[in-house]
Amino acid sequence: MKSTIYLESIDPKRNRHRWYRIDAKLTLFGGVVRREWGRIGQKGRWVQHDVESYQEAIFQINRIVRTRKKHGYKVLRSSVSLLKSKTETPLE
Repeated sequence: MKSTIYLESIDPKRNRHRWYRIDAKLTLFGGVVRREWGRIGQKGRWVQHDVESYQEAIFQINRIVRTRKKHGYKVLRSSVSLLKSKTETPLE
């Protein structure tokens, strides 16, 4: 199972044209959350975190998306299939 969320933050007045992508997938040993970011049209940077379960990966995705929204990002595409845990609310 794999889930992807793509966000963008565009503000021409501040010369801001950014993208942010979050992927979560299952592995044999739990899951992986990979975050990528950069300027639109450019190759970006990435970092990958191992997690113990897919549920934890979804929890981290929710936390990251909340933070990105506070910084002006908007969710453009989302393929997250399971979201809700007991302590988290859905993304949208």
